[in-house]
Amino acid sequence: MTKVDIEKSLLDPRDHRYIELENGTRVILISAKSDSDCEDEEKEAAAALSINVGSFSDPEEAQGIAHFLEHSNL
Repeated sequence: MTKVDIEKSLLDPRDHRYIELENGTRVILISAKSDSDCEDEEKEAAAALSINVGSFSDPEEAQGIAHFLEHSNL
């Protein structure tokens, strides 16, 4: 696995961890340091996806496919 230094604010109390999946997808996991950091009703989860590809990668015969897939992945 590749070693990645994650830069974050000194005021950010969350844990950040980098992993790389078997298919090559690179992931940064961000989590609260512990469940005791927040009340039960405040616990939540979120996810974000960033794919390093765009309209410049569209094949000639499928112009606009990157934009279409961007909206399809939500």
